[in-house]
Amino acid sequence: MVTDLAEIAKLDEAKQLENEHFYYFLKGWNPKRLDQHVHQLYKEVSDAIDCRACGNCCRSFHVQVEASDIEPLADRLGISSDDVQNNFLKQNAEGWQVSQSPCHFLNGNECTVYEQRFTDCRSFPHLDKPHFQGRLLTVFITYSQCPIVFNVIEQLKEKLGFNNF
Repeated sequence: MVTDLAEIAKLDEAKQLENEHFYYFLKGWNPKRLDQHVHQLYKEVSDAIDCRACGNCCRSFHVQVEASDIEPLADRLGISSDDVQNNFLKQNAEGWQVSQSPCHFLNGNECTVYEQRFTDCRSFPHLDKPHFQGRLLTVFITYSQCPIVFNVIEQLKEKLGFNNF
């Protein structure tokens, strides 16, 4: 498995056309069967890769924050929910979002509020959720940023017999 972010970035650049073809190849699959394959690969890959050793998602992406995430974090930090919103979040059309990237709570590769991390953080990279096919654009955006996504996609190519290149 490839976990080095510099190597993944080089491979991403070399595989851009291949991945574009794979994107359209995946659109032709039965969504439920595709979900089954992705969920199985995600379990295998995520069991082998410790995402806390990377932390790149916390440096690269803005996180949507559910209202129910705010109070537990405020309690952990010993501040009010209003202080969490004013100091760490911004409002957007979808609700709340972490106001900076890298995340305020990232120290090295570790989340300093790991037990109270946001729901979106807990479920990243979302490969265990249904409707993988409907999230392909997001998946391919995160392909170069997340070793788990990268390895799932590369193994999925092999599993599905994708050999256009």
